[in-house]
Amino acid sequence: MRWDIVARATNREGEMESALKDDKRLCQLPIDLIDPGRYQPRQRFNRQALEDLAESVRTLGIIEPVVVRPVGEPPTRYELIAGERRWRAAQLAGLRDVPAVIWRASDRQAAEMALTENIQREDLDPIEEAEAFRRLIDEFGYTQERIARLYGAEPNDGEEKGSARGSSKKCTRDDVALRLRLLKLDPAVQELIRERSLSVGAGKALLMVQGAAQRELARRAVREKLSVRALEAACRSAQDYRQATGTESARDPDIAALEQGLSELFGTRVGIQVNREGRGKVVIDYYDLDQLQGLLEQWGYRCR
Repeated sequence: MRWDIVARATNREGEMESALKDDKRLCQLPIDLIDPGRYQPRQRFNRQALEDLAESVRTLGIIEPVVVRPVGEPPTRYELIAGERRWRAAQLAGLRDVPAVIWRASDRQAAEMALTENIQREDLDPIEEAEAFRRLIDEFGYTQERIARLYGAEPNDGEEKGSARGSSKKCTRDDVALRLRLLKLDPAVQELIRERSLSVGAGKALLMVQGAAQRELARRAVREKLSVRALEAACRSAQDYRQATGTESARDPDIAALEQGLSELFGTRVGIQVNREGRGKVVIDYYDLDQLQGLLEQWGYRCR
């Protein structure tokens, strides 16, 4: 986003005052008057990356101002809209104030800019992106098509692809829909995607299964570095097994709980089938001979 800054004056202490279009103005703001923004989609900040940015700030200062909006009338504090990494780095660098664009933005404008800045910088992990899309839909009535147009648009003339103002990749409605589907994954699986231990493609495959089976297959995919294709095959196998034995909700909840506990203990899918007379069998899935050998050794049997 361009601010079209028109420098107007400089006071005795060297603080800039500028006139900007659309009721925006540029000034130096004390850091301790700025609070994090409520629409910040990024939940985690890499400490080493902040330290590196802080070192750059110590050397070069802050080149691009943060964007804030006033809180209260008259304003006593300011809420960040964009530039939280720069604000945090400035604190680490020991700065007392930062260049800031003060913008009397509405909630919708603040949300759009906060989410747009982070998504177009490609700094968010896939789950943060999904949560950002969900907020735009739930709080501001966006459609998936509109989100795709907004974040898949070509950069304006003179803007570099991959920069804060231009996306380096196309974003389609299917991309948006897939990100939103990731929010249906088990929280433990979402965490693996946040950490980049699992790809978005792996997350899509894992949507075929649920509950303990999903968590087990996710852990196995990370542990064995499964390709997406191999993970899809394992998920289909688990899905076929579940369909053959019936869903957990259709069976005794105690049996379902025991299945889940055994599955987590052994690190693979465990099914318990019980007939009307109370007789049954325990079925333990394995996906290759190496996993079978590991299970046998876990039970104390050593293969010769």
